[in-house]
Amino acid sequence: MYELFMTAFINDIDFDRARSLLSGYCWSEPNTRFYRVIHYDGPNPPKPITKTSNIRGIPPQPDPFMYGLPGAEPLQPQVGPYIDPDWRALSDILKKQSYISHPLNARQGALFWAEIPDPASTAGGQSLILQRNKIEIWDQLNLPAVMADNGFRPKAETVEETHDIYHRDDPMLEFNLVRHYKLPSPKNPSAPEKSSPLPDLDQLEKTDPAGKWILWARVHVLSDDKAPEKIKAARDTLARVRDELRGTGIEFRELDRRVHDTQLAGSGSQAWSTLSEEDEEEEEEMEMEDLQLTLDDWRSSRVRRSRRLAREKREERERERGRECARGTGQIGEGINKGGPGPRDDYAADSGSVAKVGAQEFPEK
Repeated sequence: MYELFMTAFINDIDFDRARSLLSGYCWSEPNTRFYRVIHYDGPNPPKPITKTSNIRGIPPQPDPFMYGLPGAEPLQPQVGPYIDPDWRALSDILKKQSYISHPLNARQGALFWAEIPDPASTAGGQSLILQRNKIEIWDQLNLPAVMADNGFRPKAETVEETHDIYHRDDPMLEFNLVRHYKLPSPKNPSAPEKSSPLPDLDQLEKTDPAGKWILWARVHVLSDDKAPEKIKAARDTLARVRDELRGTGIEFRELDRRVHDTQLAGSGSQAWSTLSEEDEEEEEEMEMEDLQLTLDDWRSSRVRRSRRLAREKREERERERGRECARGTGQIGEGINKGGPGPRDDYAADSGSVAKVGAQEFPEK
Protein backbone atom coordinates (compact mmCIF):
# COMPACT_ATOMS: atom_id res chain seq x y z
CA MET A 1 0.00 0.00 0.00
CA TYR A 2 0.99 3.65 -0.22
CA GLU A 3 1.18 5.92 2.82
CA LEU A 4 0.91 9.73 2.85
CA PHE A 5 1.52 11.46 6.17
CA MET A 6 2.19 14.71 8.03
CA THR A 7 4.03 15.26 11.32
CA ALA A 8 3.40 17.55 14.30
CA PHE A 9 4.77 17.73 17.86
CA ILE A 10 2.62 17.96 21.00
CA ASN A 11 3.83 19.16 24.41
CA ASP A 12 3.23 16.72 27.24
CA ILE A 13 1.07 19.28 29.05
CA ASP A 14 -1.17 19.53 25.95
CA PHE A 15 -1.50 15.77 25.39
CA ASP A 16 -4.92 15.24 27.00
CA ARG A 17 -6.37 18.23 25.17
CA ALA A 18 -4.99 17.07 21.80
CA ARG A 19 -6.20 13.51 22.36
CA SER A 20 -9.73 14.69 23.19
CA LEU A 21 -9.75 17.13 20.29
CA LEU A 22 -8.73 14.47 17.75
CA SER A 23 -11.24 12.02 19.20
CA GLY A 24 -14.02 14.56 18.66
CA TYR A 25 -12.72 15.42 15.18
CA CYS A 26 -12.79 11.75 14.15
CA TRP A 27 -15.98 10.81 16.04
CA SER A 28 -14.21 7.78 17.53
CA GLU A 29 -12.45 6.69 20.72
CA PRO A 30 -8.64 6.35 20.83
CA ASN A 31 -7.06 2.89 21.01
CA THR A 32 -4.14 2.83 23.47
CA ARG A 33 -1.37 0.28 22.86
CA PHE A 34 2.14 -0.42 24.10
CA TYR A 35 4.66 -2.06 21.79
CA ARG A 36 7.89 -3.78 22.70
CA VAL A 37 10.41 -2.94 19.98
CA ILE A 38 13.62 -4.86 19.35
CA HIS A 39 15.92 -3.24 16.77
CA TYR A 40 17.73 -5.60 14.42
CA ASP A 41 20.51 -5.23 11.87
CA GLY A 42 19.70 -6.88 8.56
CA PRO A 43 22.17 -9.17 6.77
CA ASN A 44 24.93 -7.67 4.65
CA PRO A 45 24.81 -8.07 1.68
CA PRO A 46 21.00 -7.91 1.46
CA LYS A 47 19.18 -11.15 0.77
CA PRO A 48 15.55 -12.24 0.45
CA ILE A 49 13.55 -14.03 3.14
CA THR A 50 14.20 -17.65 2.18
CA LYS A 51 13.67 -19.55 5.44
CA THR A 52 9.93 -19.66 6.04
CA SER A 53 9.49 -22.81 8.14
CA ASN A 54 8.72 -20.74 11.27
CA ILE A 55 6.19 -18.42 9.62
CA ARG A 56 2.85 -18.92 11.36
CA GLY A 57 0.20 -16.50 10.20
CA ILE A 58 -3.27 -16.44 11.72
CA PRO A 59 -5.75 -17.03 8.84
CA PRO A 60 -8.27 -14.21 8.31
CA GLN A 61 -11.64 -15.00 9.81
CA PRO A 62 -14.65 -15.09 7.48
CA ASP A 63 -17.22 -12.35 7.79
CA PRO A 64 -20.37 -13.94 9.30
CA PHE A 65 -22.51 -11.24 7.67
CA MET A 66 -21.47 -12.54 4.22
CA TYR A 67 -22.85 -16.06 4.70
CA GLY A 68 -25.29 -16.95 1.94
CA LEU A 69 -24.88 -13.66 0.08
CA PRO A 70 -24.14 -13.58 -3.67
CA GLY A 71 -20.42 -13.45 -4.37
CA ALA A 72 -19.40 -14.73 -0.93
CA GLU A 73 -16.44 -17.10 -1.16
CA PRO A 74 -17.07 -20.54 0.33
CA LEU A 75 -14.93 -21.58 3.30
CA GLN A 76 -11.86 -23.57 2.28
CA PRO A 77 -10.01 -25.88 4.68
CA GLN A 78 -6.52 -24.58 5.51
CA VAL A 79 -3.78 -26.98 4.44
CA GLY A 80 -0.51 -26.35 6.28
CA PRO A 81 0.51 -23.10 7.97
CA TYR A 82 -1.02 -19.87 6.68
CA ILE A 83 1.52 -17.59 4.92
CA ASP A 84 0.37 -14.08 4.04
CA PRO A 85 1.00 -13.28 0.33
CA ASP A 86 2.76 -10.03 1.33
CA TRP A 87 5.72 -12.07 2.63
CA ARG A 88 6.74 -12.69 -1.00
CA ALA A 89 6.41 -8.99 -1.89
CA LEU A 90 8.55 -8.06 1.12
CA SER A 91 11.18 -10.67 0.23
CA ASP A 92 11.46 -9.31 -3.32
CA ILE A 93 12.14 -5.82 -1.94
CA LEU A 94 14.60 -6.76 0.79
CA LYS A 95 16.86 -8.78 -1.51
CA LYS A 96 17.68 -5.58 -3.44
CA GLN A 97 18.22 -3.04 -0.64
CA SER A 98 20.33 -2.33 2.42
CA TYR A 99 18.06 -1.93 5.42
CA ILE A 100 17.50 -2.16 9.14
CA SER A 101 14.61 -4.23 10.39
CA HIS A 102 12.59 -3.23 13.42
CA PRO A 103 10.93 -6.31 14.89
CA LEU A 104 8.81 -6.50 18.01
CA ASN A 105 9.33 -9.53 20.17
CA ALA A 106 5.86 -10.82 20.98
CA ARG A 107 3.50 -13.75 20.93
CA GLN A 108 1.40 -12.24 18.19
CA GLY A 109 2.55 -9.35 16.07
CA ALA A 110 2.67 -7.58 12.75
CA LEU A 111 5.49 -6.93 10.32
CA PHE A 112 5.84 -3.44 8.82
CA TRP A 113 8.14 -2.35 6.03
CA ALA A 114 8.35 1.30 4.95
CA GLU A 115 10.53 2.86 2.26
CA ILE A 116 12.21 6.26 2.39
CA PRO A 117 9.62 8.85 1.26
CA ASP A 118 9.58 9.93 -2.37
CA PRO A 119 11.61 13.04 -3.32
CA ALA A 120 9.75 16.26 -2.62
CA SER A 121 8.55 18.32 -5.55
CA THR A 122 9.53 21.54 -3.75
CA ALA A 123 13.00 23.08 -3.72
CA GLY A 124 15.13 22.27 -0.69
CA GLY A 125 13.87 18.70 -0.35
CA GLN A 126 11.32 19.55 2.36
CA SER A 127 7.62 18.86 2.21
CA LEU A 128 4.61 19.12 4.50
CA ILE A 129 3.05 15.92 3.10
CA LEU A 130 5.42 12.99 2.60
CA GLN A 131 4.54 9.79 0.76
CA ARG A 132 6.15 6.35 0.66
CA ASN A 133 5.55 2.72 -0.18
CA LYS A 134 4.60 0.48 2.76
CA ILE A 135 3.82 -3.17 3.52
CA GLU A 136 1.95 -4.44 6.58
CA ILE A 137 1.62 -8.13 7.47
CA TRP A 138 -0.70 -8.57 10.46
CA ASP A 139 -1.48 -11.42 12.88
CA GLN A 140 1.83 -13.28 12.76
CA LEU A 141 3.36 -15.73 15.23
CA ASN A 142 7.04 -16.67 15.72
CA LEU A 143 8.28 -13.40 14.22
CA PRO A 144 11.53 -13.31 16.25
CA ALA A 145 12.33 -16.84 15.06
CA VAL A 146 11.60 -15.90 11.44
CA MET A 147 13.87 -12.85 11.64
CA ALA A 148 16.67 -14.84 13.28
CA ASP A 149 16.40 -17.56 10.64
CA ASN A 150 16.96 -14.94 7.94
CA GLY A 151 20.06 -13.34 9.43
CA PHE A 152 18.71 -10.48 11.56
CA ARG A 153 20.83 -9.58 14.60
CA PRO A 154 19.40 -7.89 17.73
CA LYS A 155 20.77 -4.40 18.26
CA ALA A 156 18.65 -2.43 20.77
CA GLU A 157 15.25 -2.45 22.48
CA THR A 158 12.69 0.27 23.20
CA VAL A 159 9.05 0.64 24.21
CA GLU A 160 6.53 2.58 22.15
CA GLU A 161 3.29 4.05 23.50
CA THR A 162 0.75 4.91 20.84
CA HIS A 163 -2.81 6.27 20.86
CA ASP A 164 -4.49 5.49 17.52
CA ILE A 165 -7.61 7.37 16.39
CA TYR A 166 -9.43 6.39 13.18
CA HIS A 167 -11.84 8.70 11.40
CA ARG A 168 -15.38 7.37 11.46
CA ASP A 169 -16.29 8.57 7.97
CA ASP A 170 -12.91 7.93 6.30
CA PRO A 171 -11.36 4.62 7.45
CA MET A 172 -8.15 5.34 5.50
CA LEU A 173 -7.49 8.47 7.61
CA GLU A 174 -5.89 7.92 11.00
CA PHE A 175 -4.05 9.87 13.69
CA ASN A 176 -1.30 8.43 15.90
CA LEU A 177 0.02 10.06 19.06
CA VAL A 178 3.34 8.32 19.76
CA ARG A 179 5.99 8.51 22.48
CA HIS A 180 9.06 6.31 23.00
CA TYR A 181 10.78 5.02 26.11
CA LYS A 182 14.15 3.45 26.91
CA LEU A 183 14.29 0.20 28.83
CA PRO A 184 16.43 0.06 32.01
CA SER A 185 19.99 -1.11 31.39
CA PRO A 186 20.48 -4.85 32.05
CA LYS A 187 22.25 -5.74 35.27
CA ASN A 188 24.54 -8.11 33.38
CA PRO A 189 25.14 -6.82 29.83
CA SER A 190 27.20 -9.90 28.91
CA ALA A 191 24.35 -12.29 29.70
CA PRO A 192 22.49 -13.74 26.68
CA GLU A 193 19.37 -11.87 25.67
CA LYS A 194 16.02 -13.42 26.52
CA SER A 195 12.42 -12.33 26.53
CA SER A 196 11.22 -10.93 29.86
CA PRO A 197 8.13 -9.04 31.03
CA LEU A 198 8.15 -5.30 30.53
CA PRO A 199 8.79 -3.21 33.64
CA ASP A 200 6.25 -0.74 35.00
CA LEU A 201 5.79 2.38 32.91
CA ASP A 202 7.21 4.62 35.64
CA GLN A 203 10.50 2.70 35.42
CA LEU A 204 10.97 3.62 31.77
CA GLU A 205 12.95 6.68 30.67
CA LYS A 206 11.52 8.89 27.93
CA THR A 207 13.75 9.19 24.84
CA ASP A 208 12.82 12.88 24.69
CA PRO A 209 13.59 14.49 28.08
CA ALA A 210 10.79 17.02 27.51
CA GLY A 211 8.29 14.19 27.08
CA LYS A 212 6.91 15.52 23.80
CA TRP A 213 4.57 13.43 21.66
CA ILE A 214 4.80 12.90 17.91
CA LEU A 215 1.50 13.29 16.06
CA TRP A 216 1.11 11.55 12.71
CA ALA A 217 -1.78 12.20 10.36
CA ARG A 218 -1.86 9.40 7.77
CA VAL A 219 -3.88 8.38 4.73
CA HIS A 220 -3.39 4.94 3.18
CA VAL A 221 -3.92 4.14 -0.48
CA LEU A 222 -4.24 0.43 -1.27
CA SER A 223 -1.82 -1.12 -3.77
CA ASP A 224 -4.56 -1.72 -6.32
CA ASP A 225 -5.60 1.96 -6.22
CA LYS A 226 -2.28 3.79 -6.57
CA ALA A 227 -3.58 5.78 -9.52
CA PRO A 228 -2.54 9.46 -9.68
CA GLU A 229 -6.07 10.59 -8.87
CA LYS A 230 -6.08 8.43 -5.71
CA ILE A 231 -2.77 9.91 -4.57
CA LYS A 232 -4.05 13.42 -5.25
CA ALA A 233 -7.25 12.71 -3.30
CA ALA A 234 -5.15 11.52 -0.33
CA ARG A 235 -3.02 14.67 -0.45
CA ASP A 236 -6.16 16.80 -0.61
CA THR A 237 -7.50 15.00 2.46
CA LEU A 238 -4.36 15.77 4.46
CA ALA A 239 -4.36 19.38 3.26
CA ARG A 240 -7.97 19.70 4.47
CA VAL A 241 -7.00 18.20 7.84
CA ARG A 242 -4.19 20.74 8.18
CA ASP A 243 -6.54 23.64 7.43
CA GLU A 244 -9.29 22.39 9.75
CA LEU A 245 -6.91 21.83 12.68
CA ARG A 246 -4.88 25.00 12.19
CA GLY A 247 -7.00 27.00 14.64
CA THR A 248 -6.58 24.38 17.39
CA GLY A 249 -2.86 25.00 17.85
CA ILE A 250 -1.78 21.77 16.10
CA GLU A 251 0.87 22.81 13.58
CA PHE A 252 2.15 20.23 11.10
CA ARG A 253 5.81 20.69 10.16
CA GLU A 254 7.75 20.60 6.91
CA LEU A 255 10.38 17.88 7.22
CA ASP A 256 13.20 16.60 5.07
CA ARG A 257 12.37 13.15 3.73
CA ARG A 258 15.87 11.93 4.62
CA VAL A 259 15.06 11.83 8.33
CA HIS A 260 13.06 8.71 7.46
CA ASP A 261 15.96 7.03 5.63
CA THR A 262 16.72 3.83 7.57
CA GLN A 263 19.69 2.83 5.44
CA LEU A 264 22.79 1.87 7.36
CA ALA A 265 25.56 4.46 7.23
CA GLY A 266 29.01 2.96 6.78
CA SER A 267 27.75 -0.28 5.22
CA GLY A 268 28.95 0.61 1.74
CA SER A 269 25.59 1.85 0.54
CA GLN A 270 25.56 3.97 -2.61
CA ALA A 271 23.42 6.60 -0.94
CA TRP A 272 26.27 7.61 1.32
CA SER A 273 29.18 6.99 -1.03
CA THR A 274 27.83 9.36 -3.70
CA LEU A 275 28.10 12.44 -1.46
CA SER A 276 30.80 14.92 -2.44
CA GLU A 277 33.46 16.12 -0.01
CA GLU A 278 31.85 19.56 -0.01
CA ASP A 279 28.65 18.07 1.44
CA GLU A 280 30.18 15.59 3.90
CA GLU A 281 30.17 17.92 6.91
CA GLU A 282 26.52 18.87 6.41
CA GLU A 283 25.40 15.30 5.67
CA GLU A 284 27.14 13.89 8.76
CA GLU A 285 24.82 16.05 10.84
CA MET A 286 21.88 14.30 9.15
CA GLU A 287 22.82 10.84 10.45
CA MET A 288 20.25 9.52 12.92
CA GLU A 289 21.05 7.16 15.77
CA ASP A 290 17.39 6.36 16.30
CA LEU A 291 14.96 5.43 13.53
CA GLN A 292 12.03 7.06 15.29
CA LEU A 293 11.57 10.80 14.66
CA THR A 294 11.97 13.00 17.76
CA LEU A 295 11.88 16.68 18.52
CA ASP A 296 15.67 16.83 18.28
CA ASP A 297 15.44 15.45 14.74
CA TRP A 298 13.08 18.21 13.74
CA ARG A 299 15.31 20.86 15.30
CA SER A 300 18.29 19.42 13.41
CA SER A 301 16.42 19.62 10.12
CA ARG A 302 15.51 23.25 10.80
CA VAL A 303 19.15 24.07 11.56
CA ARG A 304 20.31 22.42 8.35
CA ARG A 305 17.64 24.28 6.40
CA SER A 306 18.78 27.61 7.92
CA ARG A 307 22.38 26.85 6.98
CA ARG A 308 21.35 25.96 3.45
CA LEU A 309 19.42 29.23 3.10
CA ALA A 310 22.38 31.19 4.49
CA ARG A 311 24.69 29.54 1.96
CA GLU A 312 22.32 30.40 -0.88
CA LYS A 313 22.19 34.03 0.30
CA ARG A 314 25.99 34.21 0.31
CA GLU A 315 26.10 32.84 -3.24
CA GLU A 316 23.49 35.38 -4.31
CA ARG A 317 25.55 38.22 -2.81
CA GLU A 318 28.62 36.97 -4.69
CA ARG A 319 26.66 36.90 -7.92
CA GLU A 320 25.36 40.43 -7.26
CA ARG A 321 28.90 41.70 -6.67
CA GLY A 322 29.88 40.03 -9.93
CA ARG A 323 27.09 41.86 -11.77
CA GLU A 324 28.15 45.21 -10.27
CA CYS A 325 31.72 44.56 -11.33
CA ALA A 326 30.52 43.63 -14.81
CA ARG A 327 28.58 46.89 -15.17
CA GLY A 328 31.83 48.79 -14.46
CA THR A 329 34.10 46.80 -16.78
CA GLY A 330 31.69 45.43 -19.38
CA GLN A 331 32.72 41.85 -18.65
CA ILE A 332 31.58 39.22 -16.15
CA GLY A 333 34.31 37.11 -14.64
CA GLU A 334 34.22 33.42 -15.44
CA GLY A 335 32.25 31.43 -12.90
CA ILE A 336 31.03 34.40 -10.85
CA ASN A 337 27.50 34.23 -12.21
CA LYS A 338 27.15 30.49 -11.75
CA GLY A 339 24.84 29.30 -9.01
CA GLY A 340 25.91 26.74 -6.45
CA PRO A 341 24.80 23.14 -6.38
CA GLY A 342 21.08 22.55 -6.03
CA PRO A 343 19.27 20.28 -3.59
CA ARG A 344 20.59 16.70 -3.58
CA ASP A 345 17.69 14.47 -4.53
CA ASP A 346 20.17 11.67 -5.28
CA TYR A 347 20.93 11.24 -1.57
CA ALA A 348 19.09 7.92 -1.44
CA ALA A 349 19.57 6.51 -4.88
CA ASP A 350 19.57 3.10 -3.22
CA SER A 351 16.50 3.62 -1.05
CA GLY A 352 16.59 2.44 2.52
CA SER A 353 13.79 0.58 4.19
CA VAL A 354 12.57 -0.34 7.61
CA ALA A 355 10.85 -3.44 8.89
CA LYS A 356 9.10 -3.43 12.23
CA VAL A 357 7.54 -6.37 13.97
CA GLY A 358 4.95 -5.39 16.55
CA ALA A 359 2.91 -7.05 19.22
CA GLN A 360 0.34 -5.48 21.43
CA GLU A 361 1.07 -5.30 25.15
CA PHE A 362 -2.17 -4.36 26.91
CA PRO A 363 -1.55 -1.93 29.81
CA GLU A 364 -3.22 -2.26 33.14
CA LYS A 365 -6.50 -0.39 33.32
